[in-house]
Amino acid sequence: MKEKWDMDPETVTGTFSGSQKGFGFISVPGMEEDLFVPMDYTRQAFHGDTVMALIVAPAEGHGKRAQAHVTRILKRAFTELTGVYQKNKKYGFVVPDLAKIPTDIFIPPKCARGAKNGQRVVVEITDYGSYKKSPEGKIKEILGDADDPSLDSAVVVRAFQIPDAFPKAARRQARMLPDEVPESDKACRTDLRDLLTVTIDGADTKDFDDAISLTRVAGGFRLGVHIADVSWCPCCRRPYPMVCVP
Repeated sequence: MKEKWDMDPETVTGTFSGSQKGFGFISVPGMEEDLFVPMDYTRQAFHGDTVMALIVAPAEGHGKRAQAHVTRILKRAFTELTGVYQKNKKYGFVVPDLAKIPTDIFIPPKCARGAKNGQRVVVEITDYGSYKKSPEGKIKEILGDADDPSLDSAVVVRAFQIPDAFPKAARRQARMLPDEVPESDKACRTDLRDLLTVTIDGADTKDFDDAISLTRVAGGFRLGVHIADVSWCPCCRRPYPMVCVP
């Protein structure tokens, strides 16, 4: 009987993880260990890309992983990146903030958008490159000076592709809300809008839904603790978790 590695190499699909040194790994569902990809066989895969690869060598002792060569890029994880723009006499390039992308992005002069040396920018990738050609892109947005700490959040948002805007459905639902409280929403409720309340949420909180009030009454004070009714949907006029479809 032939051993497995006497047979034809195995083709797998997985997620590529890059490294600063140029080599990478492929995480394949169902496999306990990632596959090692030498630098010369990444096929210009970027960190996070979905790739097809050929397993060319089995795992060996002393922790040596099975080796694979990327044969095809199935899906790109990034179409744009943040980085620091570097300029020389004839052209520029962007050094990505994401360390797992070890290659610079070449920026033709006509695509620099007036960026200055040392500025942090958003670059749109127009060409992922080849064995003989560096990736190429164009400056989409100039964020500011590279050493400005206020840009850290913007860099993290783009690096991890965190949504930084409300979806269209949420904005559409917000536009449906009336400027005044409907009479139907006041039914069976006590109207305390004339009561002076003070929020107790921190200055950096994302939602201000807790507050207190203090009023003088006979014999002392009354402390009011106010918590927003987050279970109530003003569009459907019924409690969550009902799905609101405006």
